[in-house]
Amino acid sequence: MTQKKSKIKPRTIGLTMDMGKPVPATGIHFNVKTGEFMVLNNGHLVKPEKATIDSGYDRSKGRKSLIKGDLAHDKVYSDPNKMLEQYDVIYAIDTNFRTIKSIPIAITGVVRGLIAKPELPNQATIRCKLTKCFEFRNPKGKTENLGWKVTMK
Repeated sequence: MTQKKSKIKPRTIGLTMDMGKPVPATGIHFNVKTGEFMVLNNGHLVKPEKATIDSGYDRSKGRKSLIKGDLAHDKVYSDPNKMLEQYDVIYAIDTNFRTIKSIPIAITGVVRGLIAKPELPNQATIRCKLTKCFEFRNPKGKTENLGWKVTMK
């Protein structure tokens, strides 16, 4: 029996900073050891009012976001794991769709993660547990949106 080879698509990380007003950036600083990213204006540090990080990859039907969230505004990191460390609990929700024996079926899984002290340097440690799983037969509309709607209720 041959197994399908997994092709991991190249990931990109996007970092968006909202300074609250137009601010000319005259320099940037990136700390390679910590992953901290700073914007400078005439040698002075400019802190954003809001910063968001997104990691994912491009595909034919549009960008697939694997993780996206707000960063603490006092320190901006290029590592999505740093974003997770600011929370005590996180939830991961994913929906997949298949047609099985001519029946369209969507499954949504919900995983709860408790943030723990990192066991390895530059890594996030999360203790995970499947909390909910929903099955939708003959779903109408976008199955990902349906999964999120039911999960939020």
